[in-house]
Amino acid sequence: MKINKNYPLSLAVDSFLRAMDGTRQPSEWFFSQEPVQSARSANYRVLEQDDLYEVKFLLPGFSRKEISVSLEGSNLTVSASCEETESEEGFGKKPFNHSIEVPDSCEKGKVTAKLESGILKVVLPKSKKPKAVQVKIA
Repeated sequence: MKINKNYPLSLAVDSFLRAMDGTRQPSEWFFSQEPVQSARSANYRVLEQDDLYEVKFLLPGFSRKEISVSLEGSNLTVSASCEETESEEGFGKKPFNHSIEVPDSCEKGKVTAKLESGILKVVLPKSKKPKAVQVKIA
């Protein structure tokens, strides 16, 4: 088995776990004609920190020019357009489109996105909460 070093190990582990999710028989885990993970399903993670939200999308094989990130209202939309391709092994890439709702506490004007090693990282900074002010009673 040839290991492609351009993709993170987590992609392989995640695909393996999806194959064993109970919807397939053990004989289908490795020999199924269908891809384990559909290119149309979103594979993303949302992490919350004290001052920001971080959303990571798994988009292997896509370039920056093929990916579009937009924020309209409270919907973050990530799209990746390409011509459908498929290799002899059954792998390939297909157009991708997914939207998620973001909290109102995000500063929508300061959203950033970065693509690195097939992982699109979108950072949504949280709005700074106003500090409570102690009011003296006269």
